[in-house]
Amino acid sequence: MHLKIFLQQLKRGKKTGLYILLLMVVVAFFVMSINLYHNSRANLQTVEENYSTIALMELYGEIDEYGNLVSGDKEQVVGYESVTVEGFDFSKIVDTDCVTHWDLRSRYGAYIENHVSMQGKGFPMLGEDVLRFRIAEAEPVVLSVNWEEYDSSNTEFKVEIIDSAAGCYAYPDEWRFGNFSLYSLDCRNYYAEQVKQLNRNEDVDYITLYPNEEYVMVIGMGSGWYPSEEQGLLRREREDSALSLYSTFSRAGALNYRVDYSTANDFTTYTQGPEAGEFFPLQRWEDVQNNTEMKIYFEEIQKGTQITNHAFSVTTTNDLEGIAAYHLGGASLKEGRLITEEEYASGAKVCLISDQMASYQQWEIGDKLPMKFFEYSGFVNRDSQTQWDYPVWNRQTEEFFHEAEYEIVGIYTQNEVSGNSDISKTTLAMPWFNIYVPDASVENQPPMEERPVHGGLFTIHLLNGSIDEFNEHITALGLLEEKEGQFNPKFSFYDQGYSVVQPGLEAMNGTAKLLLALSSLLLLVTCVLLAFFFAQNQKQSVGIFRMLGGSKRKALTAVLICALVLTVIGAALGGILGFGLAEFVGENINKNNLAKSQDAATYQAYVLQSDNDQMQDLAVKANLSLTVVSTAASMIFPMMLILFVLLYINQEPRELLPKSGG
Repeated sequence: MHLKIFLQQLKRGKKTGLYILLLMVVVAFFVMSINLYHNSRANLQTVEENYSTIALMELYGEIDEYGNLVSGDKEQVVGYESVTVEGFDFSKIVDTDCVTHWDLRSRYGAYIENHVSMQGKGFPMLGEDVLRFRIAEAEPVVLSVNWEEYDSSNTEFKVEIIDSAAGCYAYPDEWRFGNFSLYSLDCRNYYAEQVKQLNRNEDVDYITLYPNEEYVMVIGMGSGWYPSEEQGLLRREREDSALSLYSTFSRAGALNYRVDYSTANDFTTYTQGPEAGEFFPLQRWEDVQNNTEMKIYFEEIQKGTQITNHAFSVTTTNDLEGIAAYHLGGASLKEGRLITEEEYASGAKVCLISDQMASYQQWEIGDKLPMKFFEYSGFVNRDSQTQWDYPVWNRQTEEFFHEAEYEIVGIYTQNEVSGNSDISKTTLAMPWFNIYVPDASVENQPPMEERPVHGGLFTIHLLNGSIDEFNEHITALGLLEEKEGQFNPKFSFYDQGYSVVQPGLEAMNGTAKLLLALSSLLLLVTCVLLAFFFAQNQKQSVGIFRMLGGSKRKALTAVLICALVLTVIGAALGGILGFGLAEFVGENINKNNLAKSQDAATYQAYVLQSDNDQMQDLAVKANLSLTVVSTAASMIFPMMLILFVLLYINQEPRELLPKSGG
C-alpha cells in the first residue's frame, strides 16, 4: 500500500515527464558516444589487421639491348629501363624497423611428365617437335626453299613417323608442308653445303625427300591440338585432315635465350640459325649418326623439345599475398586455400595454380604434380598468353636440381589491375602460367645474395603508416639519387587504401573520444542534479508517509523504486535513440572525414579502392550488447538519490513537511 502512494504521486507529478526526458537525452548521448568510440577503435584494429603496405623496388639503368649497363659508349644505350639484376645487395634497404619482412622470389622451370604445357585451348606452349620420319610415297617429294621471304605454297605428301622427341602429339599421316623459316640470303650461303649434302646433288633452292630414306626434322605445327582421353597426348581437332607444318630452328636447345630490351616492350629472344651456329633443321638420319657434332646437337634439341613441351613456370615465394598483383586485387583465391605460414616455414610440398591453368591442364584441388626443377634465364613476367617467356630448356641448362611431388591446395583467378603509371607493367603482372610453391620446399637453390632481383620478384613489407620513415631511410642511404654507371632503385608504395581510410578513422576516433568525455560528464552532472531535485520533490511524501506510521526503510525503498521506474523508462528510450544516432551520426562523420582525407591528397601510396573488400568492414555500426550495458550508466541517478534521501530520512516527519506560510 505504501508503494502505491508514491507511485500514484509519481504518476500525477508534473515533473515526471521532464525527468524521463532528461534521462533519455543524456543516456542517448552517452550510448551514441560510447558506440562511436568502440566502433572507431574496432575499425582501426581492422585496418591494421587486414591492410598491408608494400614497397616495390625496380632497378633502372642505362642499358644495352642485353640489359647490361652502358657507361661510356652512348651509342649502345637502348634506354633507361627497368631490368633484372643478379646479386643486387638490398640488405641495407631492408635493415630498418619499419620493414616487417621481405620476400625475394625465384622462378624456375619444372618438367612434369605426361602433362603437356598449354598456353590456351588447343595451343601447346612450345608447339614444336623433332621428328624422325620417312616419306610414305612411291616417288621422291620435292620441297621448295624460299630463302628471302615467307612462302605460302603447300606441298602435300604422306609420311611414316618413326620417332617423336616431344612424345605428346598424335600425328596424322598426311602432311601439308609450307616452308622453311630461313628468310635471308645469309642463310642460303651458310647452309648451301648442308642442303647439297642432304640432296646428294647440287640443288640449293629445292630439297628432295627420297622413299625409304630416314630423315630428322625440327618442325612447328601451330595450333589445333587438344587433350585426348589418353593422358599426356594431344590430338588434332580434325584427325583426318593434313597437318600444316613448317621446318624451323627449335627454341628448345637454342644457344642464347635472353630478354631483348631494344624494343618498347622487352621480350625473350633466341639467337638461332647461322648466328647461333646451328645445323640446318632438316637432315638425313644417316648423316646425323655419322657426324659426332651433329649427333650431339640433335640429341640436345630432342631432349630440350621433350622437356620444354612438358615444362611449367614455377615461382618460389614466402608470401603469395605480397605479390604486387595479388596485393592490389589483381588476383584472388577462387578455390581451395592459400599456403599457410606453417607451410611456408616448413617447406611443405604444396602449390597454387591459376584457374586458366587448371582449365587447360584439367587439374583439380588435391592433384599431385611430380615436378623436376631446372634453371632458365630471360625473366620477363608477362600475363600475355602469346609471349614466349615460359621456361625453355636450352644447352646451357644444367640437369634437374630438385625433384618433388607437390599437392595443389588452391586455385587463384585474375582481375584487371593497374598501378602507378611510372612502374613497369612486368612488375605488376602475375602470369597465369605460374605455379607457386613455398621457397623452403625447393632444395639446392642459389643463396639469396646471388638470386635475380626484379620488381616482379622482390616485395618489401612495411608497417602501415611508415612510408615516410622508409623514404627517410633510403634517402639517408643515397639511393634516391640517380647515378651513372650503376643500377638505381626506384620505389613505389601500395597500401590497399590504408593511407586513405586511416586519417579519417583516426579523426573519427579523436571525435569519439571528445564526445565520450562530454557525454560522460553531462550524464554524471545530469544524474546528480536529477537525484537532488527528485529527492527534494519526494521530501514531503516521505514526511506524510512517516506521520502515518510508515518506517524509514519502507519510505527509502518506495522512493528508490520510483527512481528505478524513471531510470528504466529513460534508459530504454535513450538506449534506442542512442543506438540509432550512433549509426546515423557516426556514418556522416566517417564519410566526411574520409572525403577530407581524399580531397587533401595527404595519402602517399597508390590504392585501388574498388578492389578492397576490407572497406565494407569499416562502416559505423552500433553494438547492441554494448548499448544495453552502457545504458546501465543511468543507475547513477538512483544511486545518488539514495545519498540525498539519507540526508533527511532521519529527521522528524513534521520537519519534512513544508513550513506554514513558506
